Amino acid sequence: MTCEDAVAAAITALPAFHPSITTIEFDYGSWCRPGEGCQAPRSDIGFVVFTFAVGTPSFVRVIERPVIGVVAVGGAMPFPPP
Repeated sequence: MTCEDAVAAAITALPAFHPSITTIEFDYGSWCRPGEGCQAPRSDIGFVVFTFAVGTPSFVRVIERPVIGVVAVGGAMPFPPP
């Protein structure tokens, strides 16, 4: 999975009328709080964090599937998650 493919898939999960995006961050694996004993990152799953001009940052989980490529898993959620 490339950063570009992950971001392209994640953008589709954002609400249609979201505020202007100011930063985008991609990372492999699943997000977890520091010190929680996170699992080793995998190259077929990841998450994208969007920071907006106003409001709370959001993140979207992404996964790479054989044949269909990279897709968003669910919708955008507040970041960091509860």
